[in-house]
Amino acid sequence: MHAFRITALPALAARHGPIEVRTAARVFNLMARQLSEQFRSRERLGAALSHDVRTPLTRIRIRLEAVPES
Repeated sequence: MHAFRITALPALAARHGPIEVRTAARVFNLMARQLSEQFRSRERLGAALSHDVRTPLTRIRIRLEAVPES
């Protein structure tokens, strides 16, 4: 499985053009910042969940390997 990582979302210049264009650019930039934060949060959550699941499973595996076969 390949991870899709976005390093930086585009930003529009909100200083030039008609008011409608500037407003749309500001809204777009806000949306891009929010999406970027959500992507970072999802990456952190994925890493934390992976660690939380892997650690107990490793402990169980090590204990099971130490049990003598009968």
